[in-house]
Amino acid sequence: MLSILVSLSTLVTPALAQDQAAPAPEAPPKPEVKFTLDGYYRARVHHFNGMYDPAAWDNEPGAGRYTQHRLRLQPVVAYGDLAKFTMMADVMDDTLWGDNTGLAQTPLFAETPTDATLAGVAGAPINVKRAWVETKLPVGVLRVGRQGSHWGMGILANGGDGFDDTFGENHGGTTFDRVLFATRPISLVQGIRGKEDPGIPLTAIFAIDRLVEDPLEQYYGYKCDPDVDDDDERCDADDDHDFTEPREASDRPANWWTENDDDVLEFVYGLLYRGTELEWNGEPAELQLGGYAVNRRQVETGSNVWILDAYGKLNYRSIYTEFEALTIQGDSSAITLPGSVNYGGGDPLAKTASISSYVARVGYTTDPFGAILETGFASGDENASDERFTGRALNADYNVGLLLYEELIARVSAYTWSEAARGLWSGGGVYNSRYLFPTLRYSPTKDWSVTGGFLVAFPHKPDGAVILTDEDAESPILGWEANMAVKGRLNDVVLLSVEGGYAQLSDRLPWENVGVTIDGRAWTIQSRIAYEF
Repeated sequence: MLSILVSLSTLVTPALAQDQAAPAPEAPPKPEVKFTLDGYYRARVHHFNGMYDPAAWDNEPGAGRYTQHRLRLQPVVAYGDLAKFTMMADVMDDTLWGDNTGLAQTPLFAETPTDATLAGVAGAPINVKRAWVETKLPVGVLRVGRQGSHWGMGILANGGDGFDDTFGENHGGTTFDRVLFATRPISLVQGIRGKEDPGIPLTAIFAIDRLVEDPLEQYYGYKCDPDVDDDDERCDADDDHDFTEPREASDRPANWWTENDDDVLEFVYGLLYRGTELEWNGEPAELQLGGYAVNRRQVETGSNVWILDAYGKLNYRSIYTEFEALTIQGDSSAITLPGSVNYGGGDPLAKTASISSYVARVGYTTDPFGAILETGFASGDENASDERFTGRALNADYNVGLLLYEELIARVSAYTWSEAARGLWSGGGVYNSRYLFPTLRYSPTKDWSVTGGFLVAFPHKPDGAVILTDEDAESPILGWEANMAVKGRLNDVVLLSVEGGYAQLSDRLPWENVGVTIDGRAWTIQSRIAYEF
């Protein structure tokens, strides 16, 4: 028996030894983890002349000036090309230079700057605006988290990133808490069929945004009159409450997150052909075409609103065209404006939205010259308190000029509408008007350019408050503005700009009593230095 075991061992052991000595198959190398940091530091100086404070004793036009900081940090941790994490934080986000919160008891002895913003209150010294993770899937890309949103020219969703405006500055940026899936449907179908990827740059996206879990305002629907509405179950006969009631966070019950009717959800559908490296007849070309649909819902207010947006861009043989057009349609009782009335009876807050906007450009662009004609439109509302809601400004980060929309009409709308109607402020975007905006550019070198523009705006639906009616005003225009900018780049990373504008308002805007200007005229000089990394 022993001899048999020995003989078996001599047969088996060498084979085992050989297997153990054989190198194990190599594991695929792990993707490299790479850390990068993008962002910029920017300081911008604003100087205005011709504006005044209506509460001042002398009511004389004068000069005003301020300087703002921003340090934007965007770290990215990438796991090869399979996944990455991105965060965006703003430090000193549009913080004003100096001590503006009374840190020094005597201003003359101030030394340490504070973090006050133009709103007059202290801002967050560090504002983490976005954080999201993105990963590749076999069928597309998945992105989850708080992320920026930009579509087309940015008149609806504008990411507010970088320095992409002809004049002016980005101050906000569209951000959503979002789950987004993107895929290239033609490539996907061809892969399923076992066919070669044709490389057609068509992308489809679907996203779900959670806009509100629970609003800090308690919605009631409409003002109750105990003498009339005591039989309405939504009204307490002993409590005459308003459309909404502001709450403190401590007023929420412990299970506030279980109430679903006040949640606001948004569903996004998009399809975009993005041919940025095309070749037509031996010439480089760019063609982009797409559509974007957004459905926003809230059960509590009966809101079901659709936004439809179309975008296109063509660059070929120095001919440049670009457009974006949108419409907003639907029903909602969420717009709780003071004095709302429904002449058809029923809920006075019930409104039907019918809003439209567009921007279009056409031009001839070469080095060193370029000429572009831009026209745009934002529908207005002659009576925001009735059952039809037809007015909405373009995104405030889509800058058209330096003064007319950005400063003057923004201030008129803010002074005219109360804080309760803040949603009707223009915020600096194109408001209740059509405009023409031709610009000319000369670039003597690749790093330097001089641009001039002339803006004229026409009223759409005068409301008698922000924009005066034909009976109360004579001018056919809201006003005009002339702009010029010199921009350059030093050492590849330092950006410089000096911009100026002069504006003349017409009698269509009640500038006499809203603290905009004492004679309808204003001018500005603004400069920026930035370091991009």
